[in-house]
Amino acid sequence: MKIKYDNSERLETVSDKQWREALDHLTAYLRWRLKGRTRRGAHSEKALGMPAIDYYEEMAVVKLIEGEWKWQERFTLGKQLEKIAADLVTKQVQKWERAHPNLMVDGRSKMEDVVPQRKPELIEFTDDIEQYGDTIDDDGQKELDETYEKVFVLVADDKELTLYVEAIVHCNRLDELPRYLGVTIQKVYRLQEKLMRRINRAKERGVL
Repeated sequence: MKIKYDNSERLETVSDKQWREALDHLTAYLRWRLKGRTRRGAHSEKALGMPAIDYYEEMAVVKLIEGEWKWQERFTLGKQLEKIAADLVTKQVQKWERAHPNLMVDGRSKMEDVVPQRKPELIEFTDDIEQYGDTIDDDGQKELDETYEKVFVLVADDKELTLYVEAIVHCNRLDELPRYLGVTIQKVYRLQEKLMRRINRAKERGVL
């Protein structure tokens, strides 16, 4: 198998202590993210072949080591494993939904077709990342990365908003956000309003 990203040099600098701390972080995240969602459905042992936390931890580590995820210096090892696992969780739900079109998704109703498809924008100079597709250039990617960094700092004290911003980064469409977060579309709208209030206050103070 061809390696997409060569992370070997960077991984060699990770100490045993850093690995333990990163895995502890990942375990805590997955316990929170999958709470109440592993007895049946997409994240059940029957669907995954092993307990959900063990499965997503193993897959996240493998993807980083085998170069399916590009090492990003702005994130700690634990945060990178969290992001990989979050993406795996979302894709597993989507896979489960395709295989079980007539069932509830993880005990929740499927989204209706009338839900708008456009993702919420983070701040006014950041367009929906979906429009760029594979054509985004280095300058555009740099601007997007800088925008996300600013917003992550802005919401760092609020775990709920931090997860919401991560969902915006990972998901391609609005109707994916509720499944990613495990909430209703109404909750997504409330989180978006909360985020925009914080962003607007930051702009008034000249922070953004």
